Amino acid sequence: MEHFDTHICLVSAQPLPNLLPLLDKRFRPRKVILAVSPEMKQQARALQKIVQQQGIGVERYPVVDAHSLAQMQKDMSKLIAQCRGRNVALNVTGGTKPMAFGALAAMSQKLPIFYVRIDNDHVDFLDHPAGMGSFRLQPRLSLPIYLQVHGVASSPGVHKPDTRPPNWNDLCRQMIQHPEQYKSIRARMPEENRLFRDGGWLEEIVFDIVRNLPGIQDCAKSLDIRAGNSHNEIDIAFIAHNSLHLIECKTGRKRGVEVICKFHTVRELIGLRTQGLIVSYHDLRPVDRQRAQDLRIGICEIASGLNFAGLQNQIRRFAGV
Repeated sequence: MEHFDTHICLVSAQPLPNLLPLLDKRFRPRKVILAVSPEMKQQARALQKIVQQQGIGVERYPVVDAHSLAQMQKDMSKLIAQCRGRNVALNVTGGTKPMAFGALAAMSQKLPIFYVRIDNDHVDFLDHPAGMGSFRLQPRLSLPIYLQVHGVASSPGVHKPDTRPPNWNDLCRQMIQHPEQYKSIRARMPEENRLFRDGGWLEEIVFDIVRNLPGIQDCAKSLDIRAGNSHNEIDIAFIAHNSLHLIECKTGRKRGVEVICKFHTVRELIGLRTQGLIVSYHDLRPVDRQRAQDLRIGICEIASGLNFAGLQNQIRRFAGV
């Protein structure tokens, strides 16, 4: 696989297509030039910080108007002229359409041009003198990097003491396998297991399923996600296939609208590759179920007849592993 000394990246609100090629050691350049429009300065700062942490040099190249094709062609022609004689490749995945079209129109020197497919993280070369083909990027994203590059801070949530009984895994499986015994099993737990008994058990068993799945790049429970005035604690978060997956566990019969709104808020903050799943011990109200479906949030309802193996399979399908 050919190495390029420099990548030119068009900064946009979706940072992963620019970041992922820089995390793959087989394809990582020594330097990145970020073409930044006035609207994308904040996104460029977040991306630059992560890139520099990887030991890659960063240079910013301001563009005047990301929505003017003529201006973008002019700006990119100047940048490409500055790169003459260097081993440079252009990543056209990001930016506005005029940015990408302007960059392509400016490529009179036939520099290598590639595009990252966001559905499968494949790099496809659109124009390469050596005829370099497609390849898949190796997954290297962690939760902190994923959140930080989207301008979001994260930290462990409120500390919860470990109140699991010694046989907690067996008790969880029994409550899932035998909903009719749910109340009697909980009633036998002493007060010292109150947090576990009153809902923590479902988060524990779901997290145990997640962390034992193949292909999970990183995972955490009780993760506090913050951006500006927005503050949300997520029961379980994990990275699979370079995408963020969030799970909320619900054992009560109260309305699910609060959980649905939380997912919607976090997705607005973090981007299109964020997926959500509600694991509810009881059936959701029809109105909540419909709202979740409208927002493309998955639902897993246990008490309606889902056994432990079925729960594992649903979570595995959600993770795509």
